Amino acid sequence: MTIGITPEMTERWVPDDTEPLWSLFLGLPNDKRDQFIKAGNAYLIAQTMWPEQPTAYASFLVVACEALKPPGRRYRWMNVYDVVEVFWAPGGVQPFARNRSPRKGAKRTLSPRRPPRG
Repeated sequence: MTIGITPEMTERWVPDDTEPLWSLFLGLPNDKRDQFIKAGNAYLIAQTMWPEQPTAYASFLVVACEALKPPGRRYRWMNVYDVVEVFWAPGGVQPFARNRSPRKGAKRTLSPRRPPRG
């Protein structure tokens, strides 16, 4: 019994839903398709950095989420948690939001949830 990948293996297996997902992607308007590609590129870059550069990895994951934000001033104040919440059921992001507090002395790197009043 062989465990793992051997040099003789030259095929790649893809999930069963690849074809319907590809059709959905092709059906997107050009601007949405470009936006999705940009997010995917940032995600792929992140994957190349793990585990040697964990901070850069995390940063590019945030970039990927930011790339999924809708354009326009209305959404400028969304942060990575807001973007992730769009893809999960409401409240699904709560385990992440619990860990939002920066460590003592750390600078906040994400935008505030809402613009400052003033």
